[in-house]
Amino acid sequence: MALSYGYQLWRRRPVTRPEVYVAGLPLSSVAPLGAWGSLHTKTIQTGDDEATWSFLNPTGKLLPRHPALVYGAPVAVRLGPVPIWVGALSEPNWDSGDFTAVGAPHEAEGALCLTSSGQTTSAPNVAVDAAIARGAVGWTRRDDFGSTALAQADDGSTTLTYLDQLLDAWATENNSGWAINQHRQLIITGPPAAKTMPDWFITPGTGDLGQAADNRVDRVFVRYVSTASGNPLATASYPATTPEGGKERGVNITSRGAITAARATAIAQGLWGKLAGESGWTNGLTLDRTQVATPGGLPATLGLMRGMDTMRLLGVSDPRGLGHHLDVVIGDTDMDWDADSLQANPTGLVSRSLEDVLTQDFPNSGYIAL
Repeated sequence: MALSYGYQLWRRRPVTRPEVYVAGLPLSSVAPLGAWGSLHTKTIQTGDDEATWSFLNPTGKLLPRHPALVYGAPVAVRLGPVPIWVGALSEPNWDSGDFTAVGAPHEAEGALCLTSSGQTTSAPNVAVDAAIARGAVGWTRRDDFGSTALAQADDGSTTLTYLDQLLDAWATENNSGWAINQHRQLIITGPPAAKTMPDWFITPGTGDLGQAADNRVDRVFVRYVSTASGNPLATASYPATTPEGGKERGVNITSRGAITAARATAIAQGLWGKLAGESGWTNGLTLDRTQVATPGGLPATLGLMRGMDTMRLLGVSDPRGLGHHLDVVIGDTDMDWDADSLQANPTGLVSRSLEDVLTQDFPNSGYIAL
């Protein structure tokens, strides 16, 4: 049958349009008549978050199923030969033609921290390697996260149950981060503050970020189980003093078992490093390709902007008095490939919806669990 002009557009594969591969097959060869669209790719600070697309269905009839598009099938979004998003198919809906894939980092949320013999563990390398060996995650481990237990010994009593919780705890204690890259490798990421050059430059006049003080933390206290005799519970903090009018935050880390005062202070410092100086922001930025440049001054490919990257808003003064331009760390992104636009939200984004305000954690409500 003849296809309309708009329908034929989806069959084109220009350089700027990515291709989605499911179980190694390009979507253009899997979709009915090769027609698909409405692609969104989202990222977070640990890697890829979600990808969605739709099959065009002008006839209104049920779409013919393809055996490759089943729950758990590996998904990769590529720009030419370059992978820019990886994950697995989670919601194939043949009735509506809408499909959702979840990013590779989310596999850690369903993987238990177990040794090869089935005992619980809080040693990062041990837990990760065992999860890889039994197929709970589809990664490889590129970097060394250490084999020292973060909580109690491998005796079944540790409360660090899932792999994402263990990796988050490791990152906090080491003032670092973890992520799954586009080659499905588990890697260590450094703190954004260590970057000397932003990853992306936002042109003047693009927009500004509204400021809020909800997330600001000036001193972190941690409550922990001490290894010192006669003092089972103790408190450590970072920094050593609270500035006048400063905000304090308490964190309960007793689930890690007995630890030294030095280690407790290091954990407090890691938490402070993630939170200190964040004034909080009330909005993100919606960007098109004319508003973003690489450090070399070239127009950016928006789909390559990711969570944990740093963007510099040229012509916008830092409200914290740290510079003539505002540098912010991207918390999450949502790329709309149809509109060729990107929503980039900074870390410390504060929701102003009534539901979120009513359910948020209040600073004076006591200690929160790590």
